[in-house]
Amino acid sequence: MNIFHKTAIAALFCVVTAALVGCSKSETASSTVAETPTATTPPTTATGNTQTIVGEVSFGTQMGGITLENGKYYDMMTDSEMANKIQSNCSNGDICEVVGVIEKDQLISVSYAKLVKREVAQNSPSEQSAPQPQQASTNNTLTEERSGGPDKWVIGYTYMYTSDGSCKNKDTDVCINFDQYQQACKAAKGVTKGSTGLFKLTASAEEKALLEGGSLIDDSIFFGKTHCHAKLKYAGVYNGTSTRVEISGKANAFIKTKDGELLVSFVDPI
Repeated sequence: MNIFHKTAIAALFCVVTAALVGCSKSETASSTVAETPTATTPPTTATGNTQTIVGEVSFGTQMGGITLENGKYYDMMTDSEMANKIQSNCSNGDICEVVGVIEKDQLISVSYAKLVKREVAQNSPSEQSAPQPQQASTNNTLTEERSGGPDKWVIGYTYMYTSDGSCKNKDTDVCINFDQYQQACKAAKGVTKGSTGLFKLTASAEEKALLEGGSLIDDSIFFGKTHCHAKLKYAGVYNGTSTRVEISGKANAFIKTKDGELLVSFVDPI
């Protein structure tokens, strides 16, 4: 028996018995409401372009990112929950597999991160002779290998400087003082692939194309009065025409490679 039959019977019953017991509209309405099926809302589906990417991860003081083998770069905020998910498994320079949502060349969320290849090849001669991060003391103070000059820095850590003192030691991030910062700038031999990630947020279409797919043909790293400068020149093809772009910024983070070279890992636009 459907709802309409029930309503009609209820109304007829009211007419017949009105003289004896009475029948209110509210009673009829309540009977009807009780039988009304409840509407359900279909579950919503998360929006965004979920992708699985594999590439070299890099972390700066504010921005980080992942550089794929073909040179494609996806940036992300370093001080974020998704960056923490990646850093829990991967360090600077590692090859990492990441599953997340990507919008406009930016990683906006991460659901999964897995280490594919450590930046330092295991059992290689250079690794055997180089001081390793795991050899550092487990106490709360930085060891000499982590807090000394660049010649004592170890692979797997990012050494950062902030002029306002906002830098905080965390996991593989090591804050350095102004003297160490000067030494690192003078010792730096180049930049990492992901060091210019922050530039892409404000770059022109031409600049972005060359930063992602062009070649770094010249770099100049030197210390000025207050900070370390990085001037980078890229060459490539844009819209069928060979072109070059030059960018400059403040270098404020460094890493050590398996070959013992010091590289700038983050350049902040100025």
